[in-house]
Amino acid sequence: MGKIIYQPKGAAAEYSEWAANLYNGCSARCSYCYNRKGRFSKVLGGDVPTLKKQLINKTTAIEIFRKEMKMNITELRDKGLFFSFVSDPMLKDTIELSTYLMRQALINDIPVKLLTKQTWWVDDFCKEIEKNGTVWNTQKLHLLAVGFSLTG
Repeated sequence: MGKIIYQPKGAAAEYSEWAANLYNGCSARCSYCYNRKGRFSKVLGGDVPTLKKQLINKTTAIEIFRKEMKMNITELRDKGLFFSFVSDPMLKDTIELSTYLMRQALINDIPVKLLTKQTWWVDDFCKEIEKNGTVWNTQKLHLLAVGFSLTG
């Protein structure tokens, strides 16, 4: 069975002590991305985000995430969970599963740290909260930190 939640090593550990990776590859095609260069490019790169093979499908990925979240819940509540080092979790191809799992973390009082280059989803996100706050549970939004990478 695959693994989603892990403790990053090396430079990645400077950003977060816990992370979740669901996809490999990214359609943003940033020229500076370490996933597209050198030894990582064959494993993590590519211009089409695909669910990590060992996760099999979205249903299995959800089961794995829930199991790993419960196993590490105390640490995750203390340190938070970063989405994602090897793809952008807010791409049109990745947002559905990413946001579902982020909500699962928030419901379980786990702070979520999100880094994305995508802004297209923000208006819909805000409208969804205004319309039906229970979808994102507005009581838990203080646990959500969103960072945007600016490129030019």
